[in-house]
Amino acid sequence: MSIRETPKQFRISSASVSRWINQIEPKASTTRQRKIDKSELIKDVEQYPDAYQKERAEHFGVFQKAIWQALKKWD
Repeated sequence: MSIRETPKQFRISSASVSRWINQIEPKASTTRQRKIDKSELIKDVEQYPDAYQKERAEHFGVFQKAIWQALKKWD
């Protein structure tokens, strides 16, 4: 099937087909930790009390929700 026929066949835009062709390599996935060291989290909170959960998540290599859950347990 040609590049011109593909959008018609699948009812998608030709721009989508062009993007897919130009992006043959898959996007790199980010690896994240599964557990947060409680003592390290406590130290981080004491050292940076005004840090956002997003910033802590980046520091620990986890999702923001993991930080929220760890802080909730710590309460």
